Amino acid sequence: MAITPIQQPSKPTKPTKPYATPAVRKLADQLSVPLDACTGTGVGGRIRLADVRNASDRRMSAQSAFATPPPVPHPDDAWFPGVPTPKIES
Repeated sequence: MAITPIQQPSKPTKPTKPYATPAVRKLADQLSVPLDACTGTGVGGRIRLADVRNASDRRMSAQSAFATPPPVPHPDDAWFPGVPTPKIES
C-alpha cells in the first residue's frame, strides 16, 4: 500500500489593497477616484498624489467629452413664454 502525503488546505488569498499612503487615500476619496483606477508611478508601484490627480483629470475630461450643453432659450421666449413674437418689417 502506497502512502500519500496529506495535502494542506490552501490559504484563501486576501484581496490586496492598492499601495498608497493615507494622504493619497484621503485625496482619492475626496475626488471620488477609485484607487484601482490609478496607475502607481512611485517606488514599487506606489500610488502618489499626482497619480490620483491625473486619474481625476482623465475622468473629468472623459465625462465632459460626452456632456451636451443644455438648450439656450430664445430671449423673447424667456421673457414671455407661449406668446408669439411679432415680426417687424422695416
